[in-house]
Amino acid sequence: MTVRLAAALMVSTVIGLQACSPKGHEGVEARLKTGSEPQRQALTAGTPGVDSQAGAPGKSDSTAKHPRAPDTREARLPKARDSKPEPAAPDIDADPDQFIGASPRVVAAQLGSPAQIRREPPAEIWQYRMPGCVLDLFVYPDQDGKSVTYLEARDLTARPVAAEGCLERLMRARLASKTG
Repeated sequence: MTVRLAAALMVSTVIGLQACSPKGHEGVEARLKTGSEPQRQALTAGTPGVDSQAGAPGKSDSTAKHPRAPDTREARLPKARDSKPEPAAPDIDADPDQFIGASPRVVAAQLGSPAQIRREPPAEIWQYRMPGCVLDLFVYPDQDGKSVTYLEARDLTARPVAAEGCLERLMRARLASKTG
């Protein structure tokens, strides 16, 4: 057996034993610091990540490379925040019939101020606009003052749409502006 083969077997054995050790390369590094120069070279010949000069006189330990062991910590989910569930959206009565016969004051309390009031005597047309729909309420004089007699909804191209859907969006937007 040649000296090179013996050295290679010894290095392989040391590396193999170190791989089984829970301390990894620490044992090799300790021997590198205490051993002679030929021993250090024999132990580290062909070993990637190990500096044969580690622990040698005049050499700083900071130049030795230390391979990192794999992270074996368990992954953890972030702690749950103490958050309250969002309150359910309140039910909205989007029945257009509730506005027929209502006074302008009741309408304004429910829907807010109209985007436009168009006067066409004897009527007033209260117009509410939302993205995708326009709601018109026709207000006429009656024995108690004024009240809504008719309403209609249309899209932005003037095609008729269901008043319930338009009214619901309008009422939800109004509610959001009050609470937001």
